[in-house]
Amino acid sequence: MMSTINIFSKIFITTIFTFGCGVTDTPIEPEPESENIVQAMINGELWETNDSYASFNIIEGDTLIYMGSTLNDSTNFYYHERIVFAYYYSGNDTSYSTVRKNAKHEQREGVLYGEFDVDVIRASYNPISDSLDQLTLSVTKDSLGRRFIEGEFEMTVVVDPAYDRDIDQDRRRRPDTVRITNGYYRVELEKRNN
Repeated sequence: MMSTINIFSKIFITTIFTFGCGVTDTPIEPEPESENIVQAMINGELWETNDSYASFNIIEGDTLIYMGSTLNDSTNFYYHERIVFAYYYSGNDTSYSTVRKNAKHEQREGVLYGEFDVDVIRASYNPISDSLDQLTLSVTKDSLGRRFIEGEFEMTVVVDPAYDRDIDQDRRRRPDTVRITNGYYRVELEKRNN
């Protein structure tokens, strides 16, 4: 009889502590992972990746935003393509040219597209000023307070003359001129540590 009372006492105390301390069977939702995405049509083929990063750096009071995105080749471990951009962001401007130019603080603004073997450049392409030359950029926050950069881009890029040699033409996969259309990106923005 005494052991039955002890069992009931233990069950009663456990129940009170479990429900009295706010412990419930409702699972706690984990914080959602960053939903980074960069996608575009490159010469009519879908180019999409979630292997992206974005960071910002304050240089003498000016905010410089970087974004880089890499698409790996499933058939060649070493080969990958990258789209990278850097822009000074004030919150007032939302539309930018993709053409690279010198900017403040000895930085360059604009977009680069390239093909790589690990980190060795196979080919570097530069945007040209044409009807596709545009990139939009805005900074947003989600419900958890995380900052994201988001926007659209289109451009025509041509191979850098430094890569216009016969040996380099054999190494690269893309033609001399590449059209990048219907580009969209949304990437979590993090503070860059200097």
